[in-house]
Amino acid sequence: MNSARRRTVLLSIILLAAALSGCSRRLGWGVVLWHFDGTEERTGIPGLETGEGAPGAEVEAGGPAPGSGGERSADRVAAGTVVPVLIKSNINQTFVVENPVTRKKAEVPIWKIELFRGRKDAEARAKAFEPYARLYAITLRDGLVLREEPRNTAVQVYRMRRDQTIKLLERTEGEVVTTGGQILPGDWYLAMGDDGTRGYVFSNQLRIYDDSEGPAPTTAESGPDASAELDPLFTRTWRPAYFQTMVDQNRVDLELFGPQFGVFTDAVRRQIRIEYPGASRFFNYSNIAAQPDGSFRFEDLPLTIRFPDADTLEVTIEADYGAGTYTFKEFGQEIRDVIRREELRRANVLARIVANGERFVSEEWGALTLSRSGRFTWAAYDKIIPEAVPEYSGEAGAIVLGLFPGPLLEGDWDGGLSLFFDGGTKPRVDFVYRSTPGGLDLQLVRPIDKEGAVVNTLSEPPLSLRFRRSAN
Repeated sequence: MNSARRRTVLLSIILLAAALSGCSRRLGWGVVLWHFDGTEERTGIPGLETGEGAPGAEVEAGGPAPGSGGERSADRVAAGTVVPVLIKSNINQTFVVENPVTRKKAEVPIWKIELFRGRKDAEARAKAFEPYARLYAITLRDGLVLREEPRNTAVQVYRMRRDQTIKLLERTEGEVVTTGGQILPGDWYLAMGDDGTRGYVFSNQLRIYDDSEGPAPTTAESGPDASAELDPLFTRTWRPAYFQTMVDQNRVDLELFGPQFGVFTDAVRRQIRIEYPGASRFFNYSNIAAQPDGSFRFEDLPLTIRFPDADTLEVTIEADYGAGTYTFKEFGQEIRDVIRREELRRANVLARIVANGERFVSEEWGALTLSRSGRFTWAAYDKIIPEAVPEYSGEAGAIVLGLFPGPLLEGDWDGGLSLFFDGGTKPRVDFVYRSTPGGLDLQLVRPIDKEGAVVNTLSEPPLSLRFRRSAN
């Protein structure tokens, strides 16, 4: 053997020895946060492929990996186990760990392991983690999110798909979650997605299961009501159909538009809530049965649903409060973003009205001051009492620019506004308005003139108020 070849062989032996000797020095001790299979995740680092011990021994009893079809590897290491951590690969973002029973080595994603320098610290963490070590969850609908904080308005950090498995790390205190003024049952959890992303999730749309009790459940296991035809009811977010119409027409009525409206389901607890203006109903159900006409009836309840098309849900309440048929569609926009845009629009409209002065006067109709802050004062409006304003309503209140002229009025009027008086019965008085170079024109809008927030007509006799802008 020539000298060059001898040097190459010697170098290989030295490198292998270095790798093997390096394995005897632990990096630390880790707590397994998400189970792993030593066979599937075995490292390819020389000298680490095999280990001593009893092959086939199992660290702890536990269910199969999510999506494993119920089969369980003999090398499976359950969450909550304390393992020696040998090496960290910054390139692969993995730890090489040792199965404490089989002594086999496995290369595991860093996010599955919580690392400690000392064994006692790791064991203390494992003990604290024990109540949650076996708790995983299946998401019941698309679009469920993990958030930075345990509240529904917190920043989204991770969006999940239906039937995705997540790991629950701990239960925590968080903001009360309500719908239609009713508190939803459930808890906030710190959870981890299947790429290691952490965030908070409310359990109302989760199926929580104990990993030690067997295979992960699927949404198909929720009973006869989980048929393919009913799947959209539980997996999609249904909002009143008029939501999209309001957005498309730039006529968002904030009294009728908000996160409280929609169809809200809990397939695990078998509950459904319908929130629609004029209809707020909550039902516990036992079963949902398909009908010959293609609809679905909630057995023993005055409730039927049908899907006229792939994007539409019709809900029929047959008796008692809120009886009627209501149409819902999936709404793709963030509701709070739409609300913020409408609030900004209203603030900008008010700013334009008062850009050249906030005070408007009339010998006949008194002195009206509209403030940029959204408040008004109105003195000496006696001539419109009680036709427009009831007695003892006071001289101050709030301005809301939430009315919209309909097609027949759009060319003549700039918009609509409502004055909510502070006094008396706290009445609301509606007007359409028109800004003029020298002032402001108002005309009374009666209840018969409007449909929701849209003013379609101006009924007789007209009550027209003309003001001039005043510097004082």
